[in-house]
Amino acid sequence: SVLLRHITHSFAEGRIDRLPDDPIPVLLELHRLRGEDLDVGKLVAELVAAVARYDFPKAENFLRQALEHGEVILLFDGLDEVASQDRSIVIRVIQDTLATYRKCRAVVTCRSAVYHDELHEAVDQTLEIAEFSDQQIRRFLRSWMRAAPAGKTVEELVQTLRDRPA
Repeated sequence: SVLLRHITHSFAEGRIDRLPDDPIPVLLELHRLRGEDLDVGKLVAELVAAVARYDFPKAENFLRQALEHGEVILLFDGLDEVASQDRSIVIRVIQDTLATYRKCRAVVTCRSAVYHDELHEAVDQTLEIAEFSDQQIRRFLRSWMRAAPAGKTVEELVQTLRDRPA
């Protein structure tokens, strides 16, 4: 989640190099998808709702056209956070969406303990993010400390993470 949000914000703020064809990043938290009647149309409706949450209302026509022309990069976040009874349906709908909108690029995040290569036919690459070292964890946490409650330290947060890893 943090990775895709960082990519989305960095891309929007121009802090990362543009991708070929300058696709528009659209972030969708996959836990929002559920139900046996889920299909490509409903996923697109969720994409429309996702951009509306970021002050782009009534974007359906724009988004459908951008999907058709491959002007969107779909950032599907948290396949592991989808309810287990809905996961196979969500995977099928992601596959169908990528087959329908062949020109679009996509990123799907999922914890490796949950992912079992279900999207191998629909994606070009599967990447695994290495775990942070203790030093990297501290550096990452220091960047977030301005949002922490007053008087809290990185070391207190690290200790809390050790005490309660879940």
